[in-house]
Amino acid sequence: MHCAEIASFAGVVRHAGFPLTDAQLDRYFDEQRRIAALVGLDPAEVPGTSREMAEYFKQVRPELRRTADSELVYRFLHQPFASWWLLPANGYLPLCHLAYSALPAWARKLHGRPAFPAPVVATGLYGLRAAGLAAPGKVLPLSGRHLQRAVDPPGREGPAVDQSPRPPVARRVERLGSKGTFLSCLARGECEDGNFPVTTPRQRASATLA
Repeated sequence: MHCAEIASFAGVVRHAGFPLTDAQLDRYFDEQRRIAALVGLDPAEVPGTSREMAEYFKQVRPELRRTADSELVYRFLHQPFASWWLLPANGYLPLCHLAYSALPAWARKLHGRPAFPAPVVATGLYGLRAAGLAAPGKVLPLSGRHLQRAVDPPGREGPAVDQSPRPPVARRVERLGSKGTFLSCLARGECEDGNFPVTTPRQRASATLA
């Protein structure tokens, strides 16, 4: 999963026209070993260059199969949450099918599902990148200091985060969970370094095991 995620990020960025050199790509894969360590993998065993990543997938491809779990993910990507009459204004379906179509050819063949033609994929990814570059630098205020620190350049103290009024996204997240749950804590910006109040028996059990 780690390798699929990291390789997919790199592949989409390149296909979207970002001028990523081979040396930069190798540095990116090497840096992601820190992420691998955080999820319990041995960084020494994780591919750290584009060549090592290609060799890894060459090695594991014979073991990959189209399964019920992979079908579940495909259906999730291709069943919009909106009602059918909202589909003309809903970008969920074409965007998610674009994501599927951006998979490597061998992965699409494994799934056996039709994909957008290569020119459509290239145009879609270029268009998304252009739209992202044209968007304002800050669309919504961030909901917590932990999020603000994640986007601030290293070594620079980020601006103070105004907690009032609550951003619309944060208000919606708060409504999803009761007071003291992870979701509401995240929305209030109180989950510093992953710590949040433990209120339910399941959360207390998980915390005890940890």
